[in-house]
Amino acid sequence: MPTEMSGGEVRGPSRLAGTFPMGATMQTFVMTGVGEGSIRELDRFEPAPGEVVLRTRAAAICTTERRIFSGDVAIPFPVIGG
Repeated sequence: MPTEMSGGEVRGPSRLAGTFPMGATMQTFVMTGVGEGSIRELDRFEPAPGEVVLRTRAAAICTTERRIFSGDVAIPFPVIGG
């Protein structure tokens, strides 16, 4: 269970504690057309004040993204979900 340390630092189990080095790029799935897309490397953005960047190991798509990918929702491509 995470605990707050002096100075407001939060630590959890050792496997989660600390920071993870992040590169200058990130991967994203770009939908380029109905039923078409690819994983691309994009420049990583810096979070605004009050925002955070999380390291993601797995992700899923929502129903709207599935409907865009299958062509049930007509919007201009390319599209990055999320």
